Amino acid sequence: MTLELKIEDLQVQFESLQKAAEDLDRRLALQVDSVVSEERENETWTSPLENRFTTREQNLLYSYTVDAVGLLHYLVRQQLPDLEKDLPTLASILKLKSRNGKIKQAYSIGLKTMNLSEEDVNALCTFLITCYYEAQYLPQEARNESTEGMNHIIDVVIKNQAMQRSFKIAVLAVEKGKTLKGANVATDV
Repeated sequence: MTLELKIEDLQVQFESLQKAAEDLDRRLALQVDSVVSEERENETWTSPLENRFTTREQNLLYSYTVDAVGLLHYLVRQQLPDLEKDLPTLASILKLKSRNGKIKQAYSIGLKTMNLSEEDVNALCTFLITCYYEAQYLPQEARNESTEGMNHIIDVVIKNQAMQRSFKIAVLAVEKGKTLKGANVATDV
């Protein structure tokens, strides 16, 4: 075997190894993204369980969360009066948005109107699921805290920064939503 053939053979092997390495890099990047996403999801679920709230704090957070989820539900239904009977809850919207483009678009507009993201809605729904059995809804009149006061409460009692962001946006959205829908924005979740 001549030297030229050996060099060509080595180049072919090198190119093959380089393609394999690039493929492994792509797979590793996808795996890292998956692990990061899973970790974020785990934090979202464990955060409400790890935080210790006073009854008042829990009721305030619960009330603002219910109002924010209710406002989102209201905004989506307002855009889709022909589908109103098919969307009795936010859960129905979340379920049907992947199959219905109109619902998905209305949901996206509702999120944008409230300055929420999908992750925020997931965090708020997670809080509702983990805390609903102990919390009581406080009507707007029973909440003495201002938006700034609620932000301080959120900073103190919520350790997870993503959850803090979600709650703060929910509080702002509810305050803004009073003008959109009236004083009481709570609807069935």
